[in-house]
Amino acid sequence: MQKKTKLRVLRPTLREKKRYLVYSVDYFGNKALDYREFKNKANNDLLKFLGEYGYNNAGVLFVKGSGKQGIIRVDRKYVDHVKVGLMCINKIGKQDATVSCIGVSGNINKAEQVYTC
Repeated sequence: MQKKTKLRVLRPTLREKKRYLVYSVDYFGNKALDYREFKNKANNDLLKFLGEYGYNNAGVLFVKGSGKQGIIRVDRKYVDHVKVGLMCINKIGKQDATVSCIGVSGNINKAEQVYTC
């Protein structure tokens, strides 16, 4: 009989420390675009701004969102870098748009409660 081995849990000092960035998109056109379109544009622009190595270290992950507002999970060291990368977005599709950061939280539940309407 083989002895079952348990997977070890990472110690808190070795875990990735993450922050949840809440953003808002303001469109200058008639209507808000699809979330998938914004996500693709934001991924491409963040990849250009941070580079492949920085994008990987930042651990950017789109958690929730709609066409106008959403939450991104980021490593705590790269919050400012991702904020600047999001501010570099001028156009989404053919519409002019601006992306602004509403707030940053260490807990996703607090980010949803406090920063989303």
